[in-house]
Amino acid sequence: AFEQLKRIDVKALAERDKAFYYMLNTFVRYKLYIPINDSTINNSIDYYLGEGDDEMLSRAYLYKACSLVEKGDLPQVATFLKKAEVASVNTDNIGLKLRIKAMMFIVNRKTSNNQKAKEYAESMLPLARQLGNKRWLGLTYAYLTLVNANSNKEKELYYYKLFDKYVPYLKKEEQADYYNNVSLVYSDMGKGDEAEASLLKSINIYPQYRSYGTLAELYTTQNRLQEARELWNKALKTKDVRLRSTFLQPYAAWLHKIGEEDEAWSLAMKIPFVKDSLMLVQQTEIVKENQERQDRLKRELEHRQKIVVLCFVIALLMMCAALTYIMILDHKNYTEEQILKIMCMSEGTLRTNRSRIAARYIPLNDK
Repeated sequence: AFEQLKRIDVKALAERDKAFYYMLNTFVRYKLYIPINDSTINNSIDYYLGEGDDEMLSRAYLYKACSLVEKGDLPQVATFLKKAEVASVNTDNIGLKLRIKAMMFIVNRKTSNNQKAKEYAESMLPLARQLGNKRWLGLTYAYLTLVNANSNKEKELYYYKLFDKYVPYLKKEEQADYYNNVSLVYSDMGKGDEAEASLLKSINIYPQYRSYGTLAELYTTQNRLQEARELWNKALKTKDVRLRSTFLQPYAAWLHKIGEEDEAWSLAMKIPFVKDSLMLVQQTEIVKENQERQDRLKRELEHRQKIVVLCFVIALLMMCAALTYIMILDHKNYTEEQILKIMCMSEGTLRTNRSRIAARYIPLNDK
């Protein structure tokens, strides 16, 4: 999908299509862990604000939030998700509302705002039931299981049983994410065995570099050195520069802790380069997007100038036409006046001639 997007000539698109393209491009980059320049999605937001299209504006705000996730700016993520939520109120798109609430759930979970996370998970349930989508029902039950894990064992078991019925309808990656998240809950509760079982299940369903890194961290706390080392090395094979940068520091710290100074130093030296690489990728994208934006502004300016010139020419032609019309009217009036004068003069001459003729042939009365 991303390769097809890259082939599109953005410069040739109409403004409405550009707004949609930038929004779609942002979302695809987010899903593929490709660096995002969030300035382009701002163009989409501005366009849909001007159009008054609530559904598309809500999507644009949602994808803006997605672009900020990679930067770790969770307060801003929450701000734009809230804007997306408000904009979606007057729409009938239940799927869109569910996506927004699901992201709000995740953000609140990450910021340890468990009560708000619970509220969002609970607000998803009637929408998922209304939509009748089994995948969304499965995800909602998964979220409700997580938010009740530490507080209400009865509800946790109840929702887990419901979730278990819908597991087959979830994508493999979503199933793996769920068990990865469950492992974090168990880790927070100090239940290492249950956390390990959940992570192994996650990896078995859909191997992810994030799961390798999480399990490696768990094994480091259990002093399972060889297994931890193997998992760290697997995790570091990811092509996602951001993910790799998050793994390097804890791995280097762990190696230092167990006395592997040379390897720890070697990894620590890579951290700045990985971060520089990440920054370079981001800067490359920003430069590219900025150039495209400047090109777009230049085209718009040239277009406006052409319109101004065209309007001037049209106004000039209209003035010329008006002057010509006035001159024609004046000439017409002048001609009519001349004809009237000629007619009057002719009639006067005729009367004079008649009088002269009459004087010759008709004698005057004697006094």
